[in-house]
Amino acid sequence: MALWKINQSIICLLLFIIGCAPSWQGKVVYLENNNLVIKPENDVKIKNGQKLMISRQKTITHPVTKEELGMIKDNIAEAIVTKVNNKTVVASVSDPWFDMMMVDDNAEAIKGLEKRSEGSVIEVGKIKSIDEDNKTAEIFFIRDNPIFSGEILTVIKYANIIIDPESSEIIAISVEPIANISQKSDGKFYYELIDKILGWVEYDDIVVKRTGDMIKKASWFQDPPENLSEDILFKRNYLRTIRDINKGMYKEALIELEIISKINPNYENIDYLTGLCYARLNRYDDAVKYFIKHLNNNENDAKSWTELAYIYLRQSNFPDAIKAYEKLSKLIPDNPHIWVDMGDIYRQLGNIQKAKESYLKALEIDPINEQAEYELK
Repeated sequence: MALWKINQSIICLLLFIIGCAPSWQGKVVYLENNNLVIKPENDVKIKNGQKLMISRQKTITHPVTKEELGMIKDNIAEAIVTKVNNKTVVASVSDPWFDMMMVDDNAEAIKGLEKRSEGSVIEVGKIKSIDEDNKTAEIFFIRDNPIFSGEILTVIKYANIIIDPESSEIIAISVEPIANISQKSDGKFYYELIDKILGWVEYDDIVVKRTGDMIKKASWFQDPPENLSEDILFKRNYLRTIRDINKGMYKEALIELEIISKINPNYENIDYLTGLCYARLNRYDDAVKYFIKHLNNNENDAKSWTELAYIYLRQSNFPDAIKAYEKLSKLIPDNPHIWVDMGDIYRQLGNIQKAKESYLKALEIDPINEQAEYELK
């Protein structure tokens, strides 16, 4: 009997210790497509497959007086941990009430563990150059070529930055695969786009090796790289914009510029490039608006003044054209073509003296300028 009482005491003590053991807790900081990014609130370890209860504190009020009677915990749904990062935990929810969840909801580990096979994403290099016609790419590997013949690599892009709403610290980043890439018998790396309409491989894109469950993922959340800034989200779009403009694909370039401007409307040259695209599409009023917007912050940008000057000439808007040319004559005074154009505009405005002075200035810079000589005669 005494032995039974001792054993019973030991069992009770163990149950007490287990009951007092700290449980994992966290706070929801981001929601997307039935996935939760959760910031841990303590140092308790958690594993893939662990079940979580998502809940929030709910205020109870008197139905008549509306007096606050207290707070209760309102359980919303269960989630299962799919990935444990350094700063965050990612969990998935298959609950129909996912739309009711909100940032700042609480997450708490509960009994139950689903066994899940693990996988990884390992960065192996970056895209060095691409050949869009042949769908090949050169890769700068971080180490010696780390792949085996026939092994599939993945080109990825950063899609969104996850910020802690309390500290404003970047704690995670969402990642999307762009293309699968493999080395063929000729030694070249060939890529196949995952989205053939919207996707493209870009210089400096990251190349990773995926294993296990991660091979099947269409997107995922991971730790942010060092020195991360929002620029990384639209750097690819900016490079694509420049390439589209160089190819004369101005409508396509405008789509990329719109994406960039939504993230950072003040990014360098965005207004100028938008104005340039509209100008090449003969949408002059839109072009003027963006060139002027760009000049508000870049008053001495000669290329914008040049575009404005030519647009005003096409519109026969000589008063605004001469203002643009007068500005250009101060920014690039040694360009004879500026002075010849100014002479032509002054002549259109009936200011013969100013026209003559402009043609003479052109000849001073370029003594054999035939157009200036002809106009003076």
